[in-house]
Amino acid sequence: MTGGFEADLRAERRRRIDLEARLTELEESASQSSWNMASQELREARNQLRHARLQEDNAVRAEMKAEDRIQHLRQELSRVAAASSREHAEVQLQAQHREAEVLGR
Repeated sequence: MTGGFEADLRAERRRRIDLEARLTELEESASQSSWNMASQELREARNQLRHARLQEDNAVRAEMKAEDRIQHLRQELSRVAAASSREHAEVQLQAQHREAEVLGR
């Protein structure tokens, strides 16, 4: 019986060692899978951040272009308003001259 018991004990030890080895493999695999998953999530987060930064840069550029356009339009409006005022003044002056001519006759 002692020989059978020792054989059973050795078999159980081998089984335990095999199970421990398998558990270690599974833990390492799970750890590697977690690492891979975390690495993938990190890559995705970096890509999203890069994309967000590009969108922000594009928005800033678009805002600067819009501000430049607004400034240009304001300058053009001022120029047109000044020209219009001059034309209006000239028309009034001509009207006054005509009125003076009519009254002078």
